[in-house]
Amino acid sequence: QGGVATSSSVRRSWRRGDRRLHHLLDHTTGMSADTDLAAATVVAPELWWAEVIAKVAVISGSRTGRQLLEELGMTGLFVHRDPTRPYETIETLVLTA
Repeated sequence: QGGVATSSSVRRSWRRGDRRLHHLLDHTTGMSADTDLAAATVVAPELWWAEVIAKVAVISGSRTGRQLLEELGMTGLFVHRDPTRPYETIETLVLTA
């Protein structure tokens, strides 16, 4: 068993004036999260965990997202907004059949 989920701020986004907004909200501001990640894919023991952690990673950013995945023993792929650093992988989970 296990699940894979991707969360992204790229597809469901729009512009309001000069600001790019999206559907993933920072709970501290109530506004679109403004982090270094455009997307996160997470592999977890259960699909719902993968979905939640992928969203948390995009909302929190790569540093907090990486710490969370490592603490939970999950694997992920982060897509950065910075084109000079397009992606990073976090490999900590081993799924067995």
